[in-house]
Amino acid sequence: MLVAFLRSINVGGRNIIKMKELSAELLKFGFSDVQTYIQSGNIVFNYSDNDTNKISSSIEKLISKKFNLKISVVVFEFDELIQIIENCPFKGDENKYIFVTLFKSKIVVNEVFNEILNEFGDCFVFKNNVFYIRCFNGYSNTKFNNSFFEKKYKITATTRNIETLIKVGEIGR
Repeated sequence: MLVAFLRSINVGGRNIIKMKELSAELLKFGFSDVQTYIQSGNIVFNYSDNDTNKISSSIEKLISKKFNLKISVVVFEFDELIQIIENCPFKGDENKYIFVTLFKSKIVVNEVFNEILNEFGDCFVFKNNVFYIRCFNGYSNTKFNNSFFEKKYKITATTRNIETLIKVGEIGR
């Protein structure tokens, strides 16, 4: 089982993709057991190949061809998603303040980066190529959004509230 997270769809009236239509296209493409959670591009599915980079690229091409949109897709094996949820360092805190940034490929966080992060007051942990952040002022007010990581590391990033990841994890069980 695999999970895909689409970057910046159905946000602010832009990059509109109906999950029902996307699910139908994925099924035509050879994916099976396709299930989605809410309209922000969270998909659980099976596929004959488990190469997450190849699958990510295939979904991006499918979206480009069918919906005429350039959307980045981050794909994980389902077990990796469960580990991301279980490794959350902010267990016991209110989930509405906890966000998880997922990266399409590996990044290296150095000490300079950690010093920069400490200046802003958001509580954060970078662990196993996942950035966990607790934002009491809301994710829209944090300096550590997708654009921050994408500019700094030239990498695709997408962020979800921990509650969304938990719900997506429940779909695949």
